[in-house]
Amino acid sequence: MKKSIISVLILVMSFASSSYAKENPNIAKDLKERYNDSTKICTGDQPAYQCSGIMIRGINQANNLAHAWSLKPENKQKESFSFAFLRHDQPFSSFPRGYDSGIIMYPQLKTPSNKNTYKVYCAFPTDGGTDGRTGHGCGIYNNDPMSDHCDKVGITTYNTWVNNFNRIMNSNDTNFVGRQCAFDMTISSRGKDFDIIRQANQYIQKTQLNITCAITNC
Repeated sequence: MKKSIISVLILVMSFASSSYAKENPNIAKDLKERYNDSTKICTGDQPAYQCSGIMIRGINQANNLAHAWSLKPENKQKESFSFAFLRHDQPFSSFPRGYDSGIIMYPQLKTPSNKNTYKVYCAFPTDGGTDGRTGHGCGIYNNDPMSDHCDKVGITTYNTWVNNFNRIMNSNDTNFVGRQCAFDMTISSRGKDFDIIRQANQYIQKTQLNITCAITNC
């Protein structure tokens, strides 16, 4: 099984074409430090992605996009697009869908004052099947009420997430990508919730279960 990557949905934004590498000659050092940062919860009970790790949006040639920040019709409709959260304690073997280029966002708490920041809507411990979900890609999938926001369906701890994961994987429909709930990153518990996501991602990888995805190209 390919190791999974934490999936994050952010608000659609406009990006300037200026080169971060030209502005910051220490980009490799900064990225390495963020990748190796093991912070569980950032200052002020904020999610780990706000001060550590690497938030990256990947694309490949098949996407037929002019730039990594260009929007697909689905992105425009949902007013959001997916990013992956990478960190040394969330190991992965390769990018999904053959990504060969992309863009990296600043952690929100480390964004320079002259740069725009962004809003995170929700996050998943693996691919969230967001194109098939309602709302900004964080809502219900295929009319399954248990695929709604996790806090709405009573999944608010790591143990309840594990129980739900096992329930799905032991059922007749093992499409965990679509049937999992979305952790809401707009509510006050988002710091704790994202730490649950990190643990959940590690659980998925440790179990080495083959998560079957019924979504095209998921």
